[in-house]
Amino acid sequence: MRTSKLISAILPDAPGLLPFRVETNFCVQASALRLQFEERLSLSAHDSAGITPLTYVFSENRYCFLTASAEHVFTTEVLQDLIERLHTWGHDQFGSDHVSTPQVRVYINGCGREVLQDNVMLGWHYILSLTHDDRPAAVAQIRLLVTNKAEDRGSHFGVCEFVSLQLPFNHLLVHETQNSYGVELLKSSTMNPLKGSVFLDGYLW
Repeated sequence: MRTSKLISAILPDAPGLLPFRVETNFCVQASALRLQFEERLSLSAHDSAGITPLTYVFSENRYCFLTASAEHVFTTEVLQDLIERLHTWGHDQFGSDHVSTPQVRVYINGCGREVLQDNVMLGWHYILSLTHDDRPAAVAQIRLLVTNKAEDRGSHFGVCEFVSLQLPFNHLLVHETQNSYGVELLKSSTMNPLKGSVFLDGYLW
């Protein structure tokens, strides 16, 4: 096993070499999604005594982050546009027929995820970044443990390696669910969700 260098943008050769994809400028409505996320949290501060739709999720030595169903954050129209885009793209790229409604994942100071495999047997895991690029106070790095197929490496054996990525705003990461992944905060100085790393997380199958 070896550790690869950080990948901060799409690699033109990645789709043919590694079991993951990174798509740039994926969603036309990404700015609307981000704006609605900010408005929903700001509204909570004024109308709900600071109680936001985000829930703190914790499993010792495994993960901790803030989360909410996308249905509780975004309007139906904007969310459905994203799901339809994911459905069309996933079918064209992988032959998938289904898309899960995404979950909002927010990583602030103290949050993270160890490199773990989700309890999902088939399909692909997607992460869409809604993190602003203007120096957020919490910068997350996604780590994938991938196994490259032997024929891709000209070897008789598959090669396992860590791939580390930082996803700019409106970049989509899709990887096989059999590949473990983690989230590490490289910069962590805020408890404000609006300044954290924000992802939409779900599955294609």
